[in-house]
Amino acid sequence: MNEILTCSPYIIAGLKDMGDLPEKKKRNEGKIVPITPEDILSATSKYLNIPIEKILLKGGKRSVIYARKICVYLLRIYTDNSLNKIKEILNHALTDHTSVLHCEVFIRTQISGKRPNKDIIHDLEAIVQIVKSIETIKFNSINNN
Repeated sequence: MNEILTCSPYIIAGLKDMGDLPEKKKRNEGKIVPITPEDILSATSKYLNIPIEKILLKGGKRSVIYARKICVYLLRIYTDNSLNKIKEILNHALTDHTSVLHCEVFIRTQISGKRPNKDIIHDLEAIVQIVKSIETIKFNSINNN
C-alpha cells in the first residue's frame, strides 16, 4: 500500500498523459495559477451534472456520493489541503477526517490493481481536462491584466 501512495497521482490513477498540468499548480512565465477547490468542485459538478449544493450536503443518492468521492480524491492530489480542511471545504458533508480518507482510498483502490474501474478512470480524465481548461482561462485573464 505504501508504494501506491508514493507514486505520481497519474500512475496511481492509471491515467493517460495529462498534458502540461502539474500535480499541484500550473506554472508559466513565473506566474502561478493555483488549482482551487472551487475549480475542482465546479468541474466535477459540470461533468457529472450534479449541482455543487448537492455535493456539499450530507448524504444523498449514490451519484452524489460518487461525485463527493471524486472531489475528495482530486482535492487530495491537486491541493495542499489537510483532511480536516477538505472536510470544511465540503461543508462538513463528511463526518470527520477519516471519512475524507475513506473516500480517497476508495477511489485509489477502484483505479489501481489488477482490474481497474475504467468508468472512474474515464471520469477522472474528463474532470481533470475541465479543470485544466478552467486554469487556462484564469491564467489568460491574469496575463491580459
